[in-house]
Amino acid sequence: MVTSNAPLIVEDARELPLLHNNLAISDLNVIAYLGVPLRTSEGYNLGSLCVIDDKPRTWSSEDLQTLTDLAELVMTEITVRQYLHQQKEIQKALEESNTLLQGVILGSNDGIYVRDLEGRYLLVNEIGAAILGLTPQEMIGKKYRELFSAEIVA
Repeated sequence: MVTSNAPLIVEDARELPLLHNNLAISDLNVIAYLGVPLRTSEGYNLGSLCVIDDKPRTWSSEDLQTLTDLAELVMTEITVRQYLHQQKEIQKALEESNTLLQGVILGSNDGIYVRDLEGRYLLVNEIGAAILGLTPQEMIGKKYRELFSAEIVA
């Protein structure tokens, strides 16, 4: 099933030459089997989702459709979890990069100012603040015009 990427439908495993000696029949009483592959969107087969019965069973098209739908839900859940894991890894890398960048900025011997698109100071090192006669804490979150009077700015 995994290599063919097709459902495996077995009504009575005892009657199939390929399966009649399988220990699942005698040890686990697996007589009927319905399985569908679990396949990623990239085409990798992860395994299968299956249901079994301990007696012969004719699997209906509804049974197959239900199991196929469940397999799609399983793959959606796996995909979402994989995406969330990747996002956590990206967030961790961004935080590490931000910490490194902050260290460079704060440790610089030059005055450095980082502002957002509206002009608010996001990060200011000690030297940059001292050039303007302020502390970084006084500047963070404010715009230049909020720190200095209109006469000085003009």
